[in-house]
Amino acid sequence: MPPTLPVCSHIYSPSGVPPIVSLADAGVVDRGRILQAGIEFEWHRPIAAGERLRVHDRLLSTEDKVGSRGALRVFTFVSEFWDPEGVLTMTIRTTNIERAHVDRG
Repeated sequence: MPPTLPVCSHIYSPSGVPPIVSLADAGVVDRGRILQAGIEFEWHRPIAAGERLRVHDRLLSTEDKVGSRGALRVFTFVSEFWDPEGVLTMTIRTTNIERAHVDRG
């Protein structure tokens, strides 16, 4: 499989943008305070070049935490890739963190 598919999976989603950007566009998060915290790939079977897949993005969880520099909100998204027969071929879990605004005085 080309390495660009998992890294740029959001290009293949219905919205064409990463899920966290959709939340920012909706005013749910501040795009200027978002950090990419991690990405995890799980292949359920080999994927052939040129194979057509459907992708479904969803928010898996949101968690508020307090770090050494203040409040954090952790978002975990799942992107699932399905073949035409309805078989799950790949899962991508993405974690983003929104840092809280800190008033410096």
